[in-house]
Amino acid sequence: MNKNLILAGFATLIASNASAITLKEGLDIVFNENPSLQSVKNELKVKEQEKKQAVSGFMPDVEAKYSLEDQNINLEGAPSGDASPSTGSVSLTQPLFTGGATLAGFKAAKYNEQAAESNYKLQQQNIFQSAASSYLSVMTAQEVLEFNTRQVATNTEEMKRIRQRFELGDITLPNLKEFEARLSGYIAEKEAAYGNLLAAKSSFITIFGRSADDLDWPKLQPQLPMSLEESLNLAKSNNPDVLQQKVLLKASKENINVARAGFMPTVAAVAAWSNNSNNFGATDTNVTSIGVQASLPLFKGGETTAKYKQSTYQKMQAEDALTQKIRDIEAQASNAYNDVQVQAQRVKALKVRLDSFRITTDAVEKQEEAGEASIIDVLDARDDEFSAKVDLQVAKQAFVLAKLELLASVGKFTYNDIDSIFNTAVIQETEVLMPVPVAEPVEAY
Repeated sequence: MNKNLILAGFATLIASNASAITLKEGLDIVFNENPSLQSVKNELKVKEQEKKQAVSGFMPDVEAKYSLEDQNINLEGAPSGDASPSTGSVSLTQPLFTGGATLAGFKAAKYNEQAAESNYKLQQQNIFQSAASSYLSVMTAQEVLEFNTRQVATNTEEMKRIRQRFELGDITLPNLKEFEARLSGYIAEKEAAYGNLLAAKSSFITIFGRSADDLDWPKLQPQLPMSLEESLNLAKSNNPDVLQQKVLLKASKENINVARAGFMPTVAAVAAWSNNSNNFGATDTNVTSIGVQASLPLFKGGETTAKYKQSTYQKMQAEDALTQKIRDIEAQASNAYNDVQVQAQRVKALKVRLDSFRITTDAVEKQEEAGEASIIDVLDARDDEFSAKVDLQVAKQAFVLAKLELLASVGKFTYNDIDSIFNTAVIQETEVLMPVPVAEPVEAY
């Protein structure tokens, strides 16, 4: 009795610690805790500090120095003496002209920070897509395992009736062995489905840092592009990967200005004050100076020219990278838009297929009871229905992921977009299956 109470209490404790995680809550966990995303976020902070360093180039440099010594002086033929000389100075240097290097360096740092922000959003989308795929994979694996479990349970019970009928001579030995072989296959498929579920849960822990307990199929209400043209336009103007390449191109142009400044003179205003006191009994000395310093580079062994040419080639590389990135994103947006349309129609067709197979299975079972069909015909009908269930479940997962892929291609699957994507209101099944009307024929990009 005590053992049963302990086990019951332990089960209650586990149940109380396990809480359902919706996909929206899971993405929030990933955003705040995923190590890979936190690393990218820290890179953004690094770029912020680099911009602050660039700002310091406009500011004056102020430096203070002070030294104090304790000396004992012994001169031959003269009395010894003590001295404590001290020296203090303050200097100020204000850059006046740097050939445009300071301003260009600041702009380049600002663009690099913007590129880091775009990369942060890009990595959010990438990790969110992986998280959504992992989340839905667990749910699909659970559903498939339940399908397999029910299939095994149903046919195991049916096997008892088949053996009785065989003993009565109502079923032939080949049909009995066929049924046994099918049942063994169902059991093997069930074990494989269980293995797939364990693998999916392991992947879930890697991304979310939590166990996959009591998940809930997501209810999505995203605002998807209504046409292929709208998808392409949004992708080119809003995709963070494209935005990152655009600002990197701007930064490369400013780097050319930084390199060009190497040919220019530099001018700075300087001011200084110094004090020397108690220097072997001498009178304190105060010196104040104000002036302008200028320098002109004459020869650096070709280093300045090489840096300028290097920055020019880097700008050309950035232009080519942007052109290629736009092409890649256009293709990605086109494929994603078309995939949403295809998956929506596929889910609808598979629902009709499943409904038809259910009717067929029911009819064949009744025919078998009436002696108009064999038990093998029943197994074939049940297999078709089972395959239709699995195909529909996999298609639903693919449809949800297709919508999220389309959102990511147009730059609308970041953390700031989560509230608009996930609607907690109850959504009718027809709305879930067709959030976007097929506004135009599906065409290849």
